[in-house]
Amino acid sequence: MKRFFNIIVLIILVGNYSSFALESDNTTGVDTDIAEKENKGSGSIEADFAAEMMLFQDIPVVFSASRLGQGVEDVGVSVNVIDSNDIHYSGATSIIDALRYSPGVDILPGSRNRYRVTMGGLRFPYNDRNVTLINGRSANSPVAGGSDYLGIPVFMEDIERIEVVYGSGGAADWGSDAFTGVINVVTKRPEDIDPGFLYSTTINEFGDIYNHLRWVQVKDNWQWRLSTGYDEWSSSEDAVNNDDYASNDFARNYRFDSEFIVDLNELTELSFGAAYNHSKRGDRYQAGSTTIYNPVLPYSNGSQLYEYSRFFARIDRMKYDDFGFHLQWFGNYEVRKEILGFNNRAIENDLEIQLDYELGKHNLALGGNFRHYSIDILDNDNYSFDFRSNKYVDYQAGLFLLDLWNVNEFLDLEFQLREDYFSYTDTSDWSGRFSAIMNLAEEGRKKLKFSIGRTYRHSTYGWRDISFSTVSTNHNVENEHVKSLQLGYSFDCLENVRLEFDGYYHRYKDTVGASMVGFDPLLGPLIQVDNNSDVDVLGVQGKIKFNNEKYDIELWSSYEDTEVRAVPTDVMSILPPDFKIGINTRYYISDTWTLNTNYKYTDDIFSAGEVIVDDTSDLTIALSKEFADGNGEIMVGVKNLFDEDFNYNFLEDPDEVDESIGRTFFGRVQVKF
Repeated sequence: MKRFFNIIVLIILVGNYSSFALESDNTTGVDTDIAEKENKGSGSIEADFAAEMMLFQDIPVVFSASRLGQGVEDVGVSVNVIDSNDIHYSGATSIIDALRYSPGVDILPGSRNRYRVTMGGLRFPYNDRNVTLINGRSANSPVAGGSDYLGIPVFMEDIERIEVVYGSGGAADWGSDAFTGVINVVTKRPEDIDPGFLYSTTINEFGDIYNHLRWVQVKDNWQWRLSTGYDEWSSSEDAVNNDDYASNDFARNYRFDSEFIVDLNELTELSFGAAYNHSKRGDRYQAGSTTIYNPVLPYSNGSQLYEYSRFFARIDRMKYDDFGFHLQWFGNYEVRKEILGFNNRAIENDLEIQLDYELGKHNLALGGNFRHYSIDILDNDNYSFDFRSNKYVDYQAGLFLLDLWNVNEFLDLEFQLREDYFSYTDTSDWSGRFSAIMNLAEEGRKKLKFSIGRTYRHSTYGWRDISFSTVSTNHNVENEHVKSLQLGYSFDCLENVRLEFDGYYHRYKDTVGASMVGFDPLLGPLIQVDNNSDVDVLGVQGKIKFNNEKYDIELWSSYEDTEVRAVPTDVMSILPPDFKIGINTRYYISDTWTLNTNYKYTDDIFSAGEVIVDDTSDLTIALSKEFADGNGEIMVGVKNLFDEDFNYNFLEDPDEVDESIGRTFFGRVQVKF
């Protein structure tokens, strides 16, 4: 708490200085500041180094690793950027599709509505060990943890890029949820989109359909983007050929997203928006359920409800006289009515301030946030999780301090420190990172990086307080902790060819998991959720990038050795595969024809020494043709070409209760008007 108090005092002192700076503004001769403004990401994410990055347009600027704009090559930890071209030309219809071929991201489907998404292993259906952000604002559930990627109200054609920060060493300034990494989805500013309307529809061989209608306008000092759409897909039972199992994992999604930006003056802008998703879904039978073969199990013919609303308002003052800031509020509102799952209503409000300074060779960010939770547990039935309390009203307060220090032409240093207080447990915990980036040679852009970090994971309400059937939780569970070491080296070996190598070691302490503590002759195994085991992860990743006017090629591979000091189920996790390799290519055949391919090989996945998923080869091919002077486009393609279906089953049951679709042919039409 002493650290917490010291940072509060520092923020007050800085706030006093900022008030004086605002009163003495002189807005003449601010070309550099306006250049910064024009290069900000949507949602007004800071672009502290945007003016400098204008000289290197081929180097993406990212914000997720430090809250300050940095060229992706200058970040002290491993970051991968999935840009709008990667998303568009692949035919992706969801964030899951976009992440599938990113190095270091593991995706394991449980059904057409449930995906386990993680970095660094330790995945679980509701995974709150990595944080998902939309324009820097949390999209994790305060109850279940993790993100419902298929229920986030974001449209693929509205995404500018997805920043993927690997490992806890890159996540110190985002707090508890950023335990194994960060996924930040950055949407396009309206002014960066062709004004007018866009209509896009994608349909596949099963009749699944994805629709998007967008209106963009820029007028005087106003700009806005309005998007709406409807998605629908059939259940695995209907989509997979020659199946002999029951499943009802259909979905119907209605979505809306908006953003408005108004320039208050040359240095200040106000942005605000709202988004909404309404999903009606089915589910699948789940292995291990005592009623798995009961024909009257409600969700075999029933449906589930998921509603998710997002609101935000933000004011940004561009950096001028070496000072800038942002102040923002966002609110997330969630309703879940699941069978064999969570039934709750959650309201989450967050107020955040960040002050940015340039002091000589130091770029500083100082700020904090206050997050308030109000959670109501809805009526439970015999199939849903039970909670200790029917209502929770709690808050979380965090403070952070960041320093990017350009020591000299050879050396840059990064420091991050964050502390959070949780009223629910009346405890506080901290995260920190130190990184050194050495510029070995200007020719060839040779860089050597070293990073050491420490962070934690504070379990969400769902995993502290739930019980279900024979499952119980230790309400006094301790925070998980991880210490991380990362080493990276990158250079241009040839013109337009860049090599990147990253190695890392993560030591997870006191991981929370489920283990058997007894056996009841009638009910079966008795399961306890508690701190169970430590985990060591040692990995290496390599990447080669090649691009010219005709080709964009990325070849990558990774190896990861995971050692658990107990059986894997004791860390509430399915361990990652040891070896992965991928190649992403885009060939611009002509001015109007483009061929895009994404390939990923994944090694066997083990659990308790047994193979639960065989090695897979996943290939997506998409061919697109523009017409009407670029105002229209037709695309045809196939996803998961090599696998007719996907079977994820612990017990390899002949009924294949966990099977879902694989190979899928699709077509898409887009029109601008």
